[in-house]
Amino acid sequence: MKIALFTMAIGEDCIYFDSVNHYFPYNKKYFGQDFPIDYFLFTDRAI
Repeated sequence: MKIALFTMAIGEDCIYFDSVNHYFPYNKKYFGQDFPIDYFLFTDRAI
């Protein structure tokens, strides 16, 4: 089994984009530890 975690951070308000920096390390540590996970970030901001 493989898991894909999709995150969308779009729009003028940067709160969603900034929250990815906070939640990505948390998800890597605690989410689906026993399974391979692909992380996808969809955004209209420059990274």
